[in-house]
Amino acid sequence: MKFLSLVTGSTNAVVTTAEAKTFLKVDTSDDDALIDGYVSMATTYLENYTNRSFLTSTWQLSLDVVDTNVAFIELPRTPLGVINSVKYWDNDDAEQTWASSNYEVDKTKQPGRLFLADGGMWPTDMRSIKAMVIEFTAGWGDATANIDAFYSEIVQTAVKTVVAGLYDDRSGLEGKFGESTTTPAKRMVESLRVLTL
Repeated sequence: MKFLSLVTGSTNAVVTTAEAKTFLKVDTSDDDALIDGYVSMATTYLENYTNRSFLTSTWQLSLDVVDTNVAFIELPRTPLGVINSVKYWDNDDAEQTWASSNYEVDKTKQPGRLFLADGGMWPTDMRSIKAMVIEFTAGWGDATANIDAFYSEIVQTAVKTVVAGLYDDRSGLEGKFGESTTTPAKRMVESLRVLTL
């Protein structure tokens, strides 16, 4: 089993409050906090759908078991940034740091991979549950301007489309949010979607 968990999210938004309000045709500040919340929700929804981080965030991949018969571990968030640390627990339940000299990072594949370096070896004394934790960053950068130019408008429009669905049915009584809003947004980002193992 493997588990992916967010350590630190992006400090910036993919869509600013002003950009979202322009899209929604809202000209008062009464709902600014609500709209910002919807931007965050929409971004998370689309990032999870595409297996991407639009802006830089930090993740932990926890592996119960490491298959030492394979040469790499797939890191299921794209685009891969840096690997901060690789830790494992030995048979005595003691935390160990796996030296970076044992592995290389492949950012050319999507998703990125950690793979054994020439002469590297997987740890031989890992316990059988939560054997290894890899902490890494993913995302195009810290600001919307860093998003790949080809995808930037697609990402922003998709986020705003989901925000509009949430905002239009903020009472939840009309049941408008759902496939009618998310399907067009998912179609917009389909070309960004990365399939992971």
